[in-house]
Amino acid sequence: MKNYVLFLTMLASNFLFSQNKEKISIHSTILNQDREIWLYTPEEMDANEKYDVIVVFDAQYQTFLDLVQSSIPFRDELNYRESIIVGVVSPYVENEYNRNNDLLPMANDTEELKRRSPYIGNADKVIEFMDKELFPNLEKKYALTKNRLAIGHSNGGTLILYSLLKNPALFTDYIAVSPNFAFDKERLVGEFKHFNFDQLKSKKFIFISQANESEATNFKGWDFAFTNIINVLSTKNSSNLVFKHEAYPKESHFSSFPNGMLQGLREYYNNSNSIHQIIDYIEKNNWINSSKINQIGYNLFYDDRIDEGIRILQIGIKKYPNDVNLYDSLGELYFNKKDIKNASKYYKLFGEKVEQSKSTLSQENYKKYKELYHRRMEEIKKM
Repeated sequence: MKNYVLFLTMLASNFLFSQNKEKISIHSTILNQDREIWLYTPEEMDANEKYDVIVVFDAQYQTFLDLVQSSIPFRDELNYRESIIVGVVSPYVENEYNRNNDLLPMANDTEELKRRSPYIGNADKVIEFMDKELFPNLEKKYALTKNRLAIGHSNGGTLILYSLLKNPALFTDYIAVSPNFAFDKERLVGEFKHFNFDQLKSKKFIFISQANESEATNFKGWDFAFTNIINVLSTKNSSNLVFKHEAYPKESHFSSFPNGMLQGLREYYNNSNSIHQIIDYIEKNNWINSSKINQIGYNLFYDDRIDEGIRILQIGIKKYPNDVNLYDSLGELYFNKKDIKNASKYYKLFGEKVEQSKSTLSQENYKKYKELYHRRMEEIKKM
């Protein structure tokens, strides 16, 4: 039923473009603030589905948040994991508080502290706020998976990687565009040097990018710090770390965000859309039904990964042996692969399952499936 599934796939992609957007307010006792949060949610929430979370920092700048939301459909070609996008707004109070209070921890270096004061030092509380107030609030309202991608630019990138050091369970994946590794005399570089990824309970994906900060006087030491963090993370040799990095020497610190974010999403989805990750996702999430597995199988087929699509449908049949549609879909993928023997095998099983399910199918669906079965067998005869 390729045309039907293609229609559903296109429809699902459109949902990502037409998500609902709303702003909520959460009173934080940890921060002693009322915090504004932007939410992008799928237009039609499926009660049987769980959703990944993508957290975007600096959401007080709408262009950052909206650019991430609109870019995801172009990077997630398989489209099997829908997301809720969370935009964290940093408040501004003149001469008291700005985004850097949220994004930077208290500095150990006296000169760093003096230079940035009073706009510094609340990062630990922001991390605690997300862990104990923001995410629990979202989990009460939405069914969420354990997958949490954090996206931050500049000191926002510094915050998300600092959160990995302080609370590794907070996020699973990190895209840091032009993060500040020079902060506090390369403090994060030193801490990551001694960080043991093997002690983590789950694998981490990290993407970092650099712009032409070396050419700007107000980004002193950023290029050296970036080189140092690459050397540190590239030599970790841990099965719990997938590390990618990129440089954009023709882009400024600010203008590099679109390129860095898009490349980060590409690397992220390439990693999460690997066949091993997909199988792991299906096996760990019991809410995934046969229709979802069928969609994943076809999406792999459309992505020129037909053997992997076949493998997913085989897993689906093992998990849902009485699902009629999976047998037809597997037969169709084999047919497109020119494997007529297996195509015939699964088309025949499709016909048998239709008869076995006659009492539970509506008359309309039974008739539709019977007609489809006969068309399939005619196609086999012509080969």
